[in-house]
Amino acid sequence: MSGTLAKFQAALGDKAIEVDNRLKQARQRFVETANYDSIVAGIDEIISVLIRSGLTRSPGKRAQEGKALAVVGESGSGKTTLVRRALETHPAFEGFGTKAGCPHLVSISVRAPATLGGLGKTLLSALGYHSGASKRDAFEVWEQVRHQIKMQDVRMIHIDEMHGLTQVVNSLEAQKISETFRSLLNSPDHPIGLIFAGTQDMLPALFDARGQLARRTRVVQVMPLQERLDGDLVKATIKVLTDDTNISMDKSLSHITARLMHASRYQIGLVIEAVLGALEIAIRNDEDVLCKHHFVEFYGAQSGSSDANNPFVARDWREIDTYNPAMMDEDDLMTEAGQ
Repeated sequence: MSGTLAKFQAALGDKAIEVDNRLKQARQRFVETANYDSIVAGIDEIISVLIRSGLTRSPGKRAQEGKALAVVGESGSGKTTLVRRALETHPAFEGFGTKAGCPHLVSISVRAPATLGGLGKTLLSALGYHSGASKRDAFEVWEQVRHQIKMQDVRMIHIDEMHGLTQVVNSLEAQKISETFRSLLNSPDHPIGLIFAGTQDMLPALFDARGQLARRTRVVQVMPLQERLDGDLVKATIKVLTDDTNISMDKSLSHITARLMHASRYQIGLVIEAVLGALEIAIRNDEDVLCKHHFVEFYGAQSGSSDANNPFVARDWREIDTYNPAMMDEDDLMTEAGQ
């Protein structure tokens, strides 16, 4: 921990340290969803194709091209966690997620607003190459990226938050993006695998009209939760996270799952965030039972909305726009207490 962060921690005092320690295991908890196996299968497919690309081919036979995996989901769907978990636990990528790292896998995150050239420079930095990169144009940057990938025997590139690059580009720029990634996949002497993660906005730019990148890409859609199908998953998530913090569940929480899913926009990542937020409030207040009012307080603080716009207490909670909760007309909503 840096000196500044240590000073921050000291300023917060012993209570903040206690809260962090109580929540540490819960924050590290991985909740596996139905999409996880599909992501692992997509990674295995990429690896199989790369293995075949390294085998001696018959004269005149075309070189094996690499494959790509695109993991798509809304913000808060847990797609980043799912992909990172799949890579961290895969035997082919030992060291990924640790300080040592995995030499044949490069992982970066797009920082919006981004350009194709800027993304290439980020890749070069992750590859440990810095000399003169800032002075190069996009073509030169990607030529150096291809060179470094081959020199270092990198075989997989993971790009998170890909929509940060693609969501505002014009058709010409989208074509350049698609062709750049396609060239990495079909390199005759060093094809690689690509893993993209982002929102739906990234797909039109990746998949050009000719479909040359699309046919090499498996798409895994991280779907929103459904009340009828995923209620047990949400209940189990609350249970395991409370167990991790040695806090019991109030009986009222047995009826909270639908409201929790709606408040979390039906995204499992946001469900986990809400449960952890409610647990933090309980621990900070020295309470050993997780209750509905902890969720009410968390959502109110997070969204800036009143109880009338809070799905955990509002009577017409399904009518609340959880993307813009503070914008609802309070005359149209009544809390349970005010019925």
